[in-house]
Amino acid sequence: MIIPVENIKIPVLVIHAKDDQMTKYSNTELFLRRVNAEKMIFPDGGHLIVGHNLTEGIKEFIVKYSN
Repeated sequence: MIIPVENIKIPVLVIHAKDDQMTKYSNTELFLRRVNAEKMIFPDGGHLIVGHNLTEGIKEFIVKYSN
């Protein structure tokens, strides 16, 4: 089933580690082709994105779209 995510009108932030064993990165790529999203993509870190600091990127996203 394909959900019409192209109609999303709010800002979207996608955070993903390419080596996540629970969610395939290929699915994230498909989603990113369909929506205009900010993204934080890491080569490693697994499902919990271990070893990466997400705080600054999330803060920047919130500040950018909080107006």
